[in-house]
Amino acid sequence: EDSVWHSLGHHSRVVELVGYAVVDGSPCFISPWSKNGDMYQYLKKNPDADGRTLIRDVAEGLLYLHTRDPPIVHAKIKGVS
Repeated sequence: EDSVWHSLGHHSRVVELVGYAVVDGSPCFISPWSKNGDMYQYLKKNPDADGRTLIRDVAEGLLYLHTRDPPIVHAKIKGVS
């Protein structure tokens, strides 16, 4: 999974992989800190935010993943990831 994520390069709608570690036998992926939290937290704190634009941004990121060769499927899409 880490090599797939790392191979994506830079895309404005895909969170960058900063690093990878194994902690107590469990793999951990390291991404940049998001001061606004996840999308759910952000929308809860900012009720006037344009949710449609945020969903479009997520869709653009997924399209980027799905059009790779071979396609990449994000298996854990939810407001808190």
